[in-house]
Amino acid sequence: MSNYSESNVNISELKNIQVEEELRDFLPSFLVRRFYDLDQLKKLVQEKDLVEADRLAHKLKGNGAAYGFQEITDIAVQIRKHIESGDHTGLSKCLTELEEYLNRFRQG
Repeated sequence: MSNYSESNVNISELKNIQVEEELRDFLPSFLVRRFYDLDQLKKLVQEKDLVEADRLAHKLKGNGAAYGFQEITDIAVQIRKHIESGDHTGLSKCLTELEEYLNRFRQG
């Protein structure tokens, strides 16, 4: 998602994120990186590189929790479960869910 930048982040949507105050200024760049992670996840799944997709989902799980985005963590947990079980339909739905969630923080 090369056209995504910190200037596209809807700051007003970030008010409800529970995060340590010293991390708040990093939230826009955090979200930009998650969009790149989503693009990478989609690519890895399309290429059937599920080992790397699982590693990236694991990273998303930890990053979401660290920055107050529990929804990202919850979706990443489900992505990992679907990778492990080989449920490609569930995996696809989770990727869509993650994209929809991230888009809530996008303006314009």
